[in-house]
Amino acid sequence: MGGIGSGNWMRGSSQLTTEACRRIDVRFMRKERMLAEGSYGQFNWSRNNAPSGSVGYQIKGDELFLRYKSRWQGEDWVEVEECISLERTPCHFGGERTWLRCPHCQKRVAVLYGANTRFLCRHCYRLPYGSQLEGIFDRLLRKAR
Repeated sequence: MGGIGSGNWMRGSSQLTTEACRRIDVRFMRKERMLAEGSYGQFNWSRNNAPSGSVGYQIKGDELFLRYKSRWQGEDWVEVEECISLERTPCHFGGERTWLRCPHCQKRVAVLYGANTRFLCRHCYRLPYGSQLEGIFDRLLRKAR
């Protein structure tokens, strides 16, 4: 009792993590110049080289509009239209940083996750990072790599 790895109760957990979810990252959007007024396009995701989802987007003022179809656990498809607020904060040495406001809790975040039918922050979905579920040996192997 109390030996190495004895507190590793989450090892092999099948809990959903941030890495397994679709994501909308405002830092990627800025890098790809997708945040300009009037910008529109589509986010596309794939898994094992096969398309796994897409979301249409449009920027209007300080809002990001998302349009997509979604279904949860085999239910009927639902047309979803979401409006996500964008907030800009000044940086200390000039310029500005853009943030997303979570539609549920209104927290200022850089990434929203599509774990269910909506895009929310990881706190609302209670999503851990994959590294939070690693055991001590898995963590040592990752650091060694």
